[in-house]
Amino acid sequence: GLIDSVVHSTTELPVNRYLRTVGLEAVKTADTSRAAATLGVVLTGNGSEPAIRQVLPDGPAARAGLDINDGLMALDGHAVRGDSLTALLRGYQPGQTVQLQIRRWNQPRTVAVTLAGDGNLLWTVRPLPKPTAAQRKAFAAWLGTPLPTR
Repeated sequence: GLIDSVVHSTTELPVNRYLRTVGLEAVKTADTSRAAATLGVVLTGNGSEPAIRQVLPDGPAARAGLDINDGLMALDGHAVRGDSLTALLRGYQPGQTVQLQIRRWNQPRTVAVTLAGDGNLLWTVRPLPKPTAAQRKAFAAWLGTPLPTR
């Protein structure tokens, strides 16, 4: 059903299909004023050497050749511990290149990774430019107030 298709998928939700029924639309824009640096990985483990659980496709880690189960030892000489990666990355900007010390098959190595922006996205929900009478009626029935105009 719908719930399983959402929970067990990485497909983007058809948000606008549902919002249009009540005369609304969602508009996605990038917020470059708050872009944070990212490696494009999901880590596992809270110990002294977290491992990569997932490498995001086309992200900095994927481009640098990092792989699942690589252990993250340090970023520019700063030890990576459990949840410290996010805090360490706050000191960097997208586009900077860092030296990442990893452990692969029990062998330490250093990999240069050029950080990307995390793609801070802003979603704005706004009324459609020309909602139909049916959409206005559905909005009013849903929220008990008239659909605002743009």
